[in-house]
Amino acid sequence: MLSENERIEIKRIKRLMEFEKCNQYNVITHFYPTQQLTLTLTKEDVVAIMNCDDLEAEIHLNNVRKKLGKDESWEVRSFDFCDHMNIDEMFIQVFLASQKTHGPLPPVKNGKTAINTTVDIHEGPPRKLNDIKENLQNGIMENFEILKNRLRIWHINNPLGEPMCSPAFKNWRTVIRPFEAAQILGLHIDTAREMFKEAREEHNLPKQRFMSIRLFCQAHHVDEDDVRKALAHMYDETTDEPRF
Repeated sequence: MLSENERIEIKRIKRLMEFEKCNQYNVITHFYPTQQLTLTLTKEDVVAIMNCDDLEAEIHLNNVRKKLGKDESWEVRSFDFCDHMNIDEMFIQVFLASQKTHGPLPPVKNGKTAINTTVDIHEGPPRKLNDIKENLQNGIMENFEILKNRLRIWHINNPLGEPMCSPAFKNWRTVIRPFEAAQILGLHIDTAREMFKEAREEHNLPKQRFMSIRLFCQAHHVDEDDVRKALAHMYDETTDEPRF
């Protein structure tokens, strides 16, 4: 059971957040091997957690959004909900995993692993000056929240900054762990570990060698940008604002 100060430290220090997610994943897969973490909560999830009706569940979600300064379309993350309700997220993750009946299947023995799932968090091309000009001519004004959200999406899609500039992202990830690959690609943890093993054997690397994101993506033909966006979503790195 985490104390209030421990939850604050986890929100403040990225390394602790990664460690806590790893612990949660290990506990879930120990009791429910085919399940994964629930990163964002739906109304149905809140109904099951709080044992309430749909209306009360929507009120709970809106209260969390209001606390974070978000609109009603914002997806509520499990960590933020548990922090708002003063609940230990570990218990909630185990409970939600127990409610699910389907999950990624374990790898077939002596079978060849394959990627059939990709993650695309944000869609749509960048906005052009002519689009903004046309909106202004039609009397459509954009408020600060819309501009701030567009800036947040741009930072996710351009973690290194402008292509012509030098890298300036302070939390640039270089390695990926098996549980993160399983969570992102929707795979069983054993499948992810087998993929790591194949990548290391292909490049003659030691068994315990850290796996770089670039090497992993090249070995299994996965889009590196998609993996980095999914990692940012997993650890709530979608904003530069303090999370507490």
